[in-house]
Amino acid sequence: QRMDLLSQLLERVFIHRRRGGGGRRCGGAGRAARLLAPGHVYVLSQPDRHGVIDRWPNGAIRLVARDPVNGCRPSADLLFSTVARVGGAQSVGVILSGTGEDGVTGLAAIRKAGGLALCQNIDGAMFSETVEAAMSRGAAERQLPLPDLARAILARCEAHD
Repeated sequence: QRMDLLSQLLERVFIHRRRGGGGRRCGGAGRAARLLAPGHVYVLSQPDRHGVIDRWPNGAIRLVARDPVNGCRPSADLLFSTVARVGGAQSVGVILSGTGEDGVTGLAAIRKAGGLALCQNIDGAMFSETVEAAMSRGAAERQLPLPDLARAILARCEAHD
């Protein structure tokens, strides 16, 4: 049941973002970082801020005002790189549908740190360019359909509990 909920959530978050939806803001630039809570999904929706993870355990996310990274803001590469740096082998990174290569370098950093690095399967992706880049550069271990991504994420989290 948890897997079905996570799968549905991943789909809803992506669809919501594609329609221009935002989310509750967390710790703007210059403000304290917000602690990450178990069982929550955080969506970076402020186009003028990057999200970075400050520490682990007791992870915290902070929004920073900074120039775009490789033309992207928020940058998945910057976020994933900070996840890899502080989370190491406990890190999980997933690339869903996308264009361009933002996220590929950061996902490779997660994989190199011993974390779980996955992609949505190309057939299920609305846009497959980022998934193809991650797979061709060896950044992701494998590509999976959304329900299987949810299973893999939960299995990894339960193994590290």
